Amino acid sequence: MPVRNAALKALASFLLAVELKAERQPFQELVPSMLQTIADALVANEEQECRDALEVFVEIAESQPTFLKKHVQGCVTGFINIASNVGLEDATRHLALEFLLTVAEQVRVGVRVGVGVRVSVRAKARARVRARLAAPWRSDSVLRLAQPSPGPSP
Repeated sequence: MPVRNAALKALASFLLAVELKAERQPFQELVPSMLQTIADALVANEEQECRDALEVFVEIAESQPTFLKKHVQGCVTGFINIASNVGLEDATRHLALEFLLTVAEQVRVGVRVGVGVRVSVRAKARARVRARLAAPWRSDSVLRLAQPSPGPSP
């Protein structure tokens, strides 16, 4: 597992160094394998290795958001599953949420994810996520994060 994470870090460093999108594009086909590294770490109960890989995804989302565009649906779906898994350590779930927040901030209009799920970029939603991330971590906070906030009383 450490070798796979080293490869992920090397790819992230490469993406930061390459300026032309055309030079980065062929490496987009590696994203499913990169996601598999996270899945394998979770199956092996190696959460530190999982967190290391999640940090790479956050770094890529911040520096080269278009690199993940082709596979954003799989990334978002997988990271929502990680963030909502109360059996994982809080630090692991926090990194998954950080990735989701980073992707949401990078997207202008929104990205359709699956059937009926939409990641939208609204200031209120971003503020809610940031407030929850800054607050002491509670295992039920991810579940409440997905629930709509109550509207004004009629």
